[in-house]
Amino acid sequence: MYKIYKLKKTPRYWPLVLGDFLHDMRSALDNMAYAFAAQTHDPLPDQIERRIAFPITDSVGEYRNKARNLAADAGQPFADYVESVQPYGGLTSVHAALWQLQRLNNVDKHRKVSVVHISIQSQQIIRPDSILKESSYTLMGSVEDGAEIARFTFHRPRSQPYFEPRPTLAIGVPLGGELTILLDAISTKVTQIVRGAPW
Repeated sequence: MYKIYKLKKTPRYWPLVLGDFLHDMRSALDNMAYAFAAQTHDPLPDQIERRIAFPITDSVGEYRNKARNLAADAGQPFADYVESVQPYGGLTSVHAALWQLQRLNNVDKHRKVSVVHISIQSQQIIRPDSILKESSYTLMGSVEDGAEIARFTFHRPRSQPYFEPRPTLAIGVPLGGELTILLDAISTKVTQIVRGAPW
C-alpha cells in the first residue's frame, strides 16, 4: 500500500492565474461578437455596444432567451454560427469545453476557482512482469496527508523481484478534470470558434 507522506499545497496564485486565463478566453468570444456588431452597424448604437456578448448556454431555451437580439445586433449569419457551437447538454456536448469555460468563468467572477489534486497517474517498473497479481489506484478528489493512493498485490516470486511505482498526482478543478487537459481543450475550442466564424 502506498500513501501520501507529505503533500505540498498548490501555490496560492494558481487560482488567480487560472481566473485570468478564463477571463481572457471568455473575452475573446465577447470581443468577436463586438466586432460583428460593429460590422453590422456604423456607427454602433450605445444600446448594442452595452449589451453585445457571445452567449454560452447548455439549453436551447436559455440560448434563445440570451440571444434574442443577437441577429439584429450582429447579423443573422453570426447568430446562426453562435447557435451552432452552443454546448447543449453541458459535459456531454461536442462543445463541452465551451460549457466548462462558461461555468468556470462564472465561478471566478464571484469567488476564486478551486485548484485541487484530483487523480493519480502511475507507471511502474516490475521485474519479472508475472509477479503482479492486482493493482488499484484509489485516489479521486481532494487529497490530504495519509491518503491511500495505490495498492498492489503480488504472486509469490521465485527470485528477488524489482518493483518501482512512479505515482504522480494530477492537478485539476472540481468537475473540470485535469488542469492541463482542460485548459488546452478550452483554448483549442475558442481558437476554432474564432477562426471558423463567418468573417
